Amino acid sequence: MHNVIGLVVLISITALLVCSSIRALRIKSSLLKWSSMGLAALFAAAVSLASALAIAGLHKLHARSAPIPELSVGRTPEQVHRGQAIADSFCSACHSKTGPLSGGEDIGDHFPIPVGSFVSANLTPAGRLGHWSDGEIFRAIRNSVDADGNWLIVMSYTNAAKLSDHDIRALIAYLRSRPATGQETGDPPDRLNLLGVIMLGAGMLPGPKPTSTGVITAPPKGPTARYGEYILSYQDCRACHGADLTGGVEGQLAPVGPGLALVEEWKLEQFVSTMRTGIDPAGHELSKEMPWRPIGKMDDEELGAIYEYLIHLPNFKAARHAKKQVAQISNVTRFSRMVVAARPERRCGLLELHCPHRGASLEYGQIDTKGIRCCYHGWLFAADGAILETPGEPAESTLKDRLCHGAYPVREHHGIVFAYSGGLDHSAGPNCSRIIGRSILPSPPALPAVTLFPPGN
Repeated sequence: MHNVIGLVVLISITALLVCSSIRALRIKSSLLKWSSMGLAALFAAAVSLASALAIAGLHKLHARSAPIPELSVGRTPEQVHRGQAIADSFCSACHSKTGPLSGGEDIGDHFPIPVGSFVSANLTPAGRLGHWSDGEIFRAIRNSVDADGNWLIVMSYTNAAKLSDHDIRALIAYLRSRPATGQETGDPPDRLNLLGVIMLGAGMLPGPKPTSTGVITAPPKGPTARYGEYILSYQDCRACHGADLTGGVEGQLAPVGPGLALVEEWKLEQFVSTMRTGIDPAGHELSKEMPWRPIGKMDDEELGAIYEYLIHLPNFKAARHAKKQVAQISNVTRFSRMVVAARPERRCGLLELHCPHRGASLEYGQIDTKGIRCCYHGWLFAADGAILETPGEPAESTLKDRLCHGAYPVREHHGIVFAYSGGLDHSAGPNCSRIIGRSILPSPPALPAVTLFPPGN
């Protein structure tokens, strides 16, 4: 109703501006007359466009419909148990702010632009679902239309429609078994403001997904990539992490998430632990926008299935190759000196730019599991500057044991890499860093007679 009032106001403003433009014809001064008419006409055109977009948005807002399936759901223990698993790992992310499944979360607060209020519904019998039929609940989950025919906007932006028919019935059985808690949410729970209606009419807000009346069947449950694909089809990982799970893009409606190719570097136990503790194997806390708590409520088979699916995605190969070429080796300017940054095996290193053997640039080096390998003769350097391999030298050569490359101590903290390039801190103890010329490197404890190559020689 408030949007209709806003539309009437816009139309009224347009009419007033048109009248003002006509009345400007009476002005005797030509400059003032034509300036006034031009400004009034310009504003009238802008408001007219906004009115037209609002009309188009209101039409889209009320155009969605879908049939109500005829069904009556039983409440077998197996169904209720499966429904609880789905509710805990999926529905609770949005519908459990004030209590378990009692709703109250305004999803609109997380949108980058204030386009309205979208309060998650109370899914217990205390909410509106207590008055709906099983078929109406099924339609709301599958096609995002409530019992009164209103478009459930945010619900349609999720992938809940990809739940199998069996899982939707199980979810209905569980919701029917819940005790009544919390307060009833507003009717309708999703309310676009005038700005949101105009943006919807202009196509700046996504419309609903197509309705579906077909049957959806899930594969057999188990720790398989096929079942993991099914889980991620209804979980909303792609909303943040991108359609190919290689990373979100700026400007998307959901928060921008990183690419998930990094999961391949984790073991299954590390992935499960990350989803259940919110701490990844490197000790970093997951973003607050990441719903790891409900996802972590999945059982071991389900998390194992997701892991299997992620590590076997073919499009991750290109993402890993690009990451190695772009992110793992880069030039860094330090007081007119050039050094090279590398990340072998998730460990950061900051080394002098030129290989000490023949002066080739390490920015063209190749990341190895142990460090960075020079592109010229293949010498391999660890992140701390130790020389690990010297191809081309005689087998009995001790050159790599007597020499080392210029390197700087680094430490990674919360995704930021800090490098030390100052003087020696003797308070650090006998195994502290020492400085030779302008290059710093950690002293190898077993090699007291290490000699540093002059940088660039």
